[in-house]
Amino acid sequence: MSLTVSAVAPVYNEEGACVQVAREIAAAFSEAFGPDGFEIVMVDDCSTDATLTRLQAAKAELPQLRVLHHTHNAGKSRALRTGVFAVRAP
Repeated sequence: MSLTVSAVAPVYNEEGACVQVAREIAAAFSEAFGPDGFEIVMVDDCSTDATLTRLQAAKAELPQLRVLHHTHNAGKSRALRTGVFAVRAP
């Protein structure tokens, strides 16, 4: 797989919206870069709801989705930093 671009999204207690956001990113990026040209890195910042569970389940539907998880809440900036350092696209 040759990645062109990575999208990074920090999430915290977003069980109601996180999967839909990933789907929308995937739809837009598939059109622009092809199904193998991108990745979506979502960083769960130790959510207290079902965000992590829903994102992990969505990986079956969205092969471009990577889910990272903080074991303690570190804040939006730290979650974004975690995602940026984890991307695979140049």
